[in-house]
Amino acid sequence: MLAVPAGLPLGWFLASATHVASDRAARAIALFRTWCLPIAQDSQAPGLPGPLVPIPLTPREMLHADPLGRLTVSRDSRGCAVSDIPGRMTPEDAIRPHGLAAALVADELPILRPEPEPGGGLNWPLFAGWIGGQPLHPERWGILLTCTPKPDAITVLSLSVR
Repeated sequence: MLAVPAGLPLGWFLASATHVASDRAARAIALFRTWCLPIAQDSQAPGLPGPLVPIPLTPREMLHADPLGRLTVSRDSRGCAVSDIPGRMTPEDAIRPHGLAAALVADELPILRPEPEPGGGLNWPLFAGWIGGQPLHPERWGILLTCTPKPDAITVLSLSVR
């Protein structure tokens, strides 16, 4: 039943993505800066969708697609994520966001510290985190950058707030 409502915007999104941003990693960081960082900084984030294409997933859940970067943004009051679900990044592009995300955290959220044991033993191509607060404490929050293993590798830059 949800396939039809989601299929039309998703089809338009994929069809319109004939011109993809040449630097998808930089595009992902730019989307994260615009749509996600304001949540962490307790400031007003721009209203969605803006230039993004809304894709309804459920009656209460919406995904927003970025045709230029073939990326998606999902956001609620406790977090935000940018991912490459509609068009997987190349392995080279999937690794590049790490340096860009580290620079973003250093510039915008210097209170966060690198996760000392990123991935907790997961054998993923990329798992980096910048965390604030003590482990297992309700005030713990941070940013994770992950790339899951192939064959269905998905790259996600996510923010979870307190």
